[in-house]
Amino acid sequence: MRKNWLAAALLTGGLSLGGCDLDDDKYYKWLPSGELRVIHASPDAPPVNVLINGQTRIEGLDYGDASPYAPLLVGNYHIAVEGIIPGGNSTVIEVGAFPITKNAMPTVLAVNNVSAIEPLVITPSAAHPGADEVALVVTHGAPVAGPVDVYVTAPGADISGASPAFTFDFKDSIDVGALPVGTVELQVAVSDTLVYNSGPVDLSAFAGQRL
Repeated sequence: MRKNWLAAALLTGGLSLGGCDLDDDKYYKWLPSGELRVIHASPDAPPVNVLINGQTRIEGLDYGDASPYAPLLVGNYHIAVEGIIPGGNSTVIEVGAFPITKNAMPTVLAVNNVSAIEPLVITPSAAHPGADEVALVVTHGAPVAGPVDVYVTAPGADISGASPAFTFDFKDSIDVGALPVGTVELQVAVSDTLVYNSGPVDLSAFAGQRL
């Protein structure tokens, strides 16, 4: 899945189960667990691998890519993100004691340029969408941009004279709440100058979900 947002860390647990095989699904059927995904949002960083408690759980995640959600038992995890570079991979992000709580669904984004790469943790929307809605959290992950105005419009709508849905700065996250499913367009402006247009985005496939 391609995303123009952000990426970083992941998985594996504490307690007496710290040595369990993280790929063994049977543990997640009867023990408390959460889920975690990673988004690579560092524009000049190479593809990365993500290691949880020393095990490689995500391989070759490239800029703009998001991993699927991965199940993790409740506990604390050591997460390392390594850049894939010639001559040997290099750890660029390391997080100790990353907590996973019951039913949690955090997303870790690796943000900023590679010289200042850092993890940014976001959580799903607090809204509870209906069957014909989707709940969204939007994160500003572009290090070259400062504050921006974001417009959520019908496809092709003119934003001249319109008020933005919200304004935020680099590394800010906004819980947009529940929106009706359908096709929308995200337009981003800096000082009234349009700098990004998503084109039509069909949200119907995410009906009833929190993103």
